[in-house]
Amino acid sequence: MNRIFLIILSLVFSVVYVEAQSTYPCVIDSKDGSPIPSVSLLFLDSLQNVTATGITDIHGMSVIKGNYKKNSNSLHLSCVGYVSRSISLLALKDTIALEPTHVNLEKVEVVAMRPLIKLSPGMFTYEVSNDSSAQNKSTLDVMHKVPLLIVSANNGISAENGKSIVYELNGMRDPLLKGDVMTIFQALKASNLKRIEVNTQPGLQYGSNTIVVNIVTKGHLEGLLGTIYTRVSDESMSNSIFGLTKNKNFTVSLNYQNIWDYDHSRTNESKEIREQSTLFYQTDKYIHFDGYKSNAHSIEFSSSYEANNTTLINLYGRVILSNFSNPHENSREETVTYQENGALSYSYVKKNHRLFKNTEYDATISFEHSFVKSYVLNGKFYLGYNFYNRPYTQTTSSIYEKIDTLGLGNMSFNAFYNYVEKEKSNIPVHTFETSFWHNINKAQRITLGGKLVLRPQSNERSLLKSSLANKQEFLGNDDSAYNHTQQVANLYGSYAISSRKLKLDLGLRYEYQKDKLLHSDSNHNLRKHFSNLLPSLSFAYQCSNNMSMELSYDMNVSRPNISVLDPYVDYTTPLQLTYGNTDLKPENTHTIDFTINQRIKRYTLITSLTYATTDRLILNYQYTDKSILHNTTGNIGKKNDLMLYNSLSGRLSRNVYARLMQSISYVDYSAPKIDCKQHGWIYFVKGIMEYELPKACYLDIEGSYLSRSILLQGRGYAKYFYSVSLSKYFFTNKLRLVFSADNFFNIHKINETEKATNNYNVKSYDKYYKASFMFSAILRLGKLKARVKETDKTIQRDNDIKYNYD
Repeated sequence: MNRIFLIILSLVFSVVYVEAQSTYPCVIDSKDGSPIPSVSLLFLDSLQNVTATGITDIHGMSVIKGNYKKNSNSLHLSCVGYVSRSISLLALKDTIALEPTHVNLEKVEVVAMRPLIKLSPGMFTYEVSNDSSAQNKSTLDVMHKVPLLIVSANNGISAENGKSIVYELNGMRDPLLKGDVMTIFQALKASNLKRIEVNTQPGLQYGSNTIVVNIVTKGHLEGLLGTIYTRVSDESMSNSIFGLTKNKNFTVSLNYQNIWDYDHSRTNESKEIREQSTLFYQTDKYIHFDGYKSNAHSIEFSSSYEANNTTLINLYGRVILSNFSNPHENSREETVTYQENGALSYSYVKKNHRLFKNTEYDATISFEHSFVKSYVLNGKFYLGYNFYNRPYTQTTSSIYEKIDTLGLGNMSFNAFYNYVEKEKSNIPVHTFETSFWHNINKAQRITLGGKLVLRPQSNERSLLKSSLANKQEFLGNDDSAYNHTQQVANLYGSYAISSRKLKLDLGLRYEYQKDKLLHSDSNHNLRKHFSNLLPSLSFAYQCSNNMSMELSYDMNVSRPNISVLDPYVDYTTPLQLTYGNTDLKPENTHTIDFTINQRIKRYTLITSLTYATTDRLILNYQYTDKSILHNTTGNIGKKNDLMLYNSLSGRLSRNVYARLMQSISYVDYSAPKIDCKQHGWIYFVKGIMEYELPKACYLDIEGSYLSRSILLQGRGYAKYFYSVSLSKYFFTNKLRLVFSADNFFNIHKINETEKATNNYNVKSYDKYYKASFMFSAILRLGKLKARVKETDKTIQRDNDIKYNYD
């Protein structure tokens, strides 16, 4: 019975195979008319992309694979010993003659290129295996070719549109790509990859402000891999050792990193005007910071087990230790306040020492299972738990070196005192997450999921005041403490319709947040409940092989955290009060985005138009009352933002890759509560270029400019950045040396910020060391190789995960 079934199956396959081929035309020698075997045929479209292929048999007859009649414009023929020839399909005949080259061998000319970037609904795909220039590089070296991804030696990997990035390995949330992904991508050779996918519409399980980057390997990776990495710059130094072993279904990795921070000094100058105050009319302030100093040790561990290509069990952990190095920063403040008539009100010189101790913990365990039917992926289930905590203790010591209250007499002398403020906080976060999706049929899918976040936070604060004349004379001790419990529940569901050219996703989220604050001062106790229904819609359409469109709508809420809800009053700055607001409500944001993606020969063009409106805007603001400056937060306004964005990337030549990004935005703020309006234009441009030099050298050039930002109570400062980086490989690309220099012409930069409201305005100038110089070296040891499955039974997966192991 099995033998009969195999015979029938073979016959069916043979019929299908023969049906997919056609025999046409015949190729002969132009001199003697004899048939020419082994002639290569390439059918090309208008962009010189291959649409079908073929080869001639011993009779000169062409056996063609694929539908050459669809989208084909021309035929290119080539064979050793004959002159290559291109013919329009409109002029194609039953017999084609090729001219022999006799003694002179015609050079081989490449007339068609496999596209490196492919478009599909809601997806970009970078075909790494088609890129011959990528095969001897690391994965990190080729990531900049992926649309929407920006790779920087100093700032890591980020998205063009500012969205967060979630990494997957073969469609699974592998812990290998959680945490320090830069080290992983530096260690993993690009020759092991098949493609890199960017899902711009990943669904509600990730959120609208996230893109998913899926790394698809050529097969199961096996072997041992290690890297030794060192990086030295003018403000930090890091050294790391990374090891990875993959044996069949097990993966284990360990990464140790030592990070030294020794920031440059910086200064801040400000001029403040309080128009309603005759006694404290103008305040000039100068602060010098000597830079943050720290020495941290990071240990990162991950392991996973994959069973039958359908189940993945993950374990990840990371701890960052820095307490023994006593992370700290010192500052010196000089302040002079004048009366409205120009007479001195008061002045002082104060020194501050900030000691910041903290330890960071991060751990994740997860289970992921794919539901497979007849070797086709039909659904997926995910269950995970994450624990994160960063307990810290911050101690600030403030001592007045000099004080003059000549214009005040003794009436305000009590506002000045030395103090030691100590804050201790513990903020563990427990996150439980689950998601499930199932294909109803080939075109329809449902997705269900939820997330529960628990944050049991505790905080203790003490302020020990001492006399200016005698530091040993204590004036009192102000203590406060609170326990804050926060619970956030998120439930969502979506329905999706998809085809080869279309993708439509309708979703609805329900979010509930409960806050409970028990304060040492019972008058500050509070209970808050927030609940929201948040609809979303995403639509993607594939117009052609070279063009796709995306349209999305999303509603989001931003809820106030405890730092702005806490009513604790900070009065350590003379004549200024800073406090929270217990009446804050969530702000609502509605976003509509329309994007066109195009592939124009070797280039990828992305154009998007985005409109966002935010109501009940939560903003920090200042106002004066009886000569006292109040600094607090409130739902005080509304914001409208319209942005046009363009990105063009691709190869300028064989050795030059470039990307140009630009955006122009119109921002409008209105805050009737404080009688404030602000609007204006913001322009941004950024260019990136990589030039491949001889002898395994690479030159990278980057530059950007951002005009002054629009603030509710004023204008921010303009930003610019430029960088030149030179790298070289040694020992068959096992050792890579990199030297980069940033902003090296104007070493120091001054940023100007302006804020103004009724009867109060302030201008501030930040001066800091803008330039940066960096040298790094990475040595790669060991090797990973792809183990291709020997069976033809492969699991067919959806776009967001691996298709097969061919």
